[in-house]
Amino acid sequence: MLYHMKELQYQAKPAHPDPVYTKKRQEVPGGRSGEISFIMRYLFQGFSCRADANRKISL
Repeated sequence: MLYHMKELQYQAKPAHPDPVYTKKRQEVPGGRSGEISFIMRYLFQGFSCRADANRKISL
């Protein structure tokens, strides 16, 4: 069972904005070599693979 709490784990407020750190932070999940880009490439590579016509695929 999962539940969602609308609380932050740490109550941290930055003193001032840091655009360099923000850019680095955004690169990890969605940048050019980020996790989302990698997953999408891997997914579409799997879609483009063809199986033999006579081979049955069981799930």
